[in-house]
Amino acid sequence: MNIGLMITKDDDDIFQLIFEENCKYFDNIYVLDGSCDISTKDFLSKHPKVVYCIHESELWSKGIPPIDNGIRQPLLDIIYQQESINSWVTLLHGDELLVDDPNKVTELADKNYYNLVEWNIYNFFWHSSQLGKNTFNIHSPIWKQQTFYFLPPFRKIRQFKLLPNLSWKYPNNTLEYPYNPSIVCTTFRPETKIKHYPFGGQLDKVRGKFKQAVEGKRLRQIAFSWASTSTTSEDFYLENIPSIPGLIPEDAKILNTNKSPILPIL
Repeated sequence: MNIGLMITKDDDDIFQLIFEENCKYFDNIYVLDGSCDISTKDFLSKHPKVVYCIHESELWSKGIPPIDNGIRQPLLDIIYQQESINSWVTLLHGDELLVDDPNKVTELADKNYYNLVEWNIYNFFWHSSQLGKNTFNIHSPIWKQQTFYFLPPFRKIRQFKLLPNLSWKYPNNTLEYPYNPSIVCTTFRPETKIKHYPFGGQLDKVRGKFKQAVEGKRLRQIAFSWASTSTTSEDFYLENIPSIPGLIPEDAKILNTNKSPILPIL
């Protein structure tokens, strides 16, 4: 069994596309939705792969604070009630596309006695080389619109084996994956890939959504990708930064110092 444990929040513009691509890999999917819009939960409530879906506001009423990954714990409790020990659980997000088959990955992990799997996550963004070209279709999938990504990827534990008494409550609610101090963690690190779309596609541009004051880190990365004029950050200069609320010169200097390459689609 491969089980999906998903968190999504306000990914409604790309959520259904991402979900339909990812769901084929899983037997059952459990979802925590934090969206302001009801469209995501309406979609999930009718999907045959979704066996449980709850909105985060329902957890607040039970006294569970929205603290990082720890808010997944109620879903894990339900999984323990309904799924078999030794199943694999994959941590999913509403803006991330699995490039590799997680079932093939867990087969290899089982053969080599691993109980955790780490994935490479690539951030995909707009790139200014695409501007002014009549190559976009707002009805095409997000991955056909955003074709550039940042290096290096960041690595995260995105799969864990459902062993007894795992919990996000130890020692706090900020763990990437649930933990049991009596179980030895063994991590498989294959070159598996996830495409992360922290910002939407052409439809977002049409709506003017990229000008909204989203959280600082995301906003800085968006500005960086729009300002860059080649496939590396060598041509990123302070004076090229678009006028987006929340971007400050200090952020731009940091980005320029990092020299993170921007490459075409994987």
